[in-house]
Amino acid sequence: VVELTDVCVTLSEDNPLDQAVKGCGRQLAWTIETITIDVLKAGTTVYYSGTATTRGTVSAVVSRGDLRKVARGFDRNDGQPITQMVAPTSNVATVGVEAAFIAMGHTDLEPDIRNLTGFKSYVEYGTPGKKHPGEVGMCERFRFVLTRMFTPWLAVGASTTTMLNNGAAPGSSLACDVYPIICVAEDGYAVVRLQGLKAVDIKVRQPDGEPDSGDPLAQLGTVGWKTWFAAAITNDYWVARIEVACTANPS
Repeated sequence: VVELTDVCVTLSEDNPLDQAVKGCGRQLAWTIETITIDVLKAGTTVYYSGTATTRGTVSAVVSRGDLRKVARGFDRNDGQPITQMVAPTSNVATVGVEAAFIAMGHTDLEPDIRNLTGFKSYVEYGTPGKKHPGEVGMCERFRFVLTRMFTPWLAVGASTTTMLNNGAAPGSSLACDVYPIICVAEDGYAVVRLQGLKAVDIKVRQPDGEPDSGDPLAQLGTVGWKTWFAAAITNDYWVARIEVACTANPS
C-alpha cells in the first residue's frame, strides 16, 4: 500500500497518484509471476549439472547432456512439446526450429546458455517474430526464456573459484550460487487468473477527500490492490528443474 499526503499531491510537478497506480500495477504483475516461479522451483523432479548429486555438490554450468536427460524424462512420461516447429525461410542464414519444450532461467545464465554447442539465437529462426518475450534462443529440444525473477540459491553449492558466489566473482574458493533452470512440457503447470471488472481490486483514497476520525483534516491518501491468484504443478513428470552454477567471468 502506497501512502500519499496532501502536501505531496499539491506541491509535486508530477501526479503522485498516477505514479502510485502505475507502481502498484507493476508490483501486481511481479507478485503474480513470483508466486508462479516459487511453485515451479518447488517441483520434485530435479536434475543436477555435471556430476553433482545434490544442491550442495553443484559446481558446473548447464550442458547439452543435462538438457538431454530432461528431454528423455519428458518423453518417458509422455510429456509433449509446447511450441510448434518453426520452418526455415528463404531469408539469409535462417534455421529451422523443431517442436520444443520451454526452459526458463535467470538472465545471469545467458552467457553459459549461449556457449552450449548447437545453440541457435532467436534471430536465426526462420520467423524471428515467433519468439517468446525474454527468449534468447534454443538448444537441443529447448527454447530458453530468461528473466531476473528466477533468483538463485546463494552460496549453497560446492566451493569453486570460477562460479558466481553471492552474485559476484569470488576472490578465493567459495560456495557457488545455484541457479534453477525450470523446464516444462505442455500442461505441466497451470495458473488461475481472474478475468473481468473485479479481477484486480484497486483501492484509491485521495488526500483532501472525505475526512474521518483517523484523519480529520483529510491529509492522507493511499493506493493499493488485492486479487485472487493460484498456481500449481499439474504433473510433476512434466516440470523438471536443472540446478546449475553460473560462470563468474564469461569469456
